[in-house]
Amino acid sequence: MSTLTKTFVVLQLVFSLVLAVLIVFLVSKIDPYKQQVETSRQTAAAAQAALAKAQSETETANANAIRAQQQLNEGIADITKKMHDVQAANVQQLARINELEAKNNQLTSAVTQANNSVDSLKSLVVEKDSEINKIRPEMVSLTQKNAELNRANNELSTANKFAETAIRKLQEQIVQGPQGGSGAVSPAGDDGKVASLSVALRPAPSMARSRASPNPAAARWWACPSANATASRLATSS
Repeated sequence: MSTLTKTFVVLQLVFSLVLAVLIVFLVSKIDPYKQQVETSRQTAAAAQAALAKAQSETETANANAIRAQQQLNEGIADITKKMHDVQAANVQQLARINELEAKNNQLTSAVTQANNSVDSLKSLVVEKDSEINKIRPEMVSLTQKNAELNRANNELSTANKFAETAIRKLQEQIVQGPQGGSGAVSPAGDDGKVASLSVALRPAPSMARSRASPNPAAARWWACPSANATASRLATSS
């Protein structure tokens, strides 16, 4: 045999030994491999169950998320609607505020005008008070003159009544004179009556003072002494 053949035989024997050792080793490891495979299968089944549970939980979570999203969308829509309502109310309130501001400006202008009018009225009142203070002494003087004229008027009324009474008595005496058969009435008696009438018609001192006053009634009385003329005619006729 050649050297190469011998080498090949030796190698074949070594390979056979190594193969035998490996086969024995593998045969000894077959049971643990089965157990590992079974354990791996159980682990895979548990993993699949956990995966299915996780998928179910994921689906539930997705459904909850969808419901939450819907609720969120509904809430957003509600809030958006409320915001629009609030914005519309704000627009109305702004319009109302602008209207109130315009009215306030009008009222302020009216108050300013009223204050100006009040100031003008105060000035007028001050002027009127000043005028009243100026004419107050004249009013006192006129009041005094009016009182004097009232006294003169009363005295004139009394004198007029007395004169009417005297004239009426003279007329009665004149009418009764011829009927009594006594002839003419005594001149002395007539003179006494005329003198009494003249004294009765004579103005009092206060009346004499009122003659100088500008009272129209007193001036007319002194300008038209009808009582004296009547008394004179009665005295002459008698």
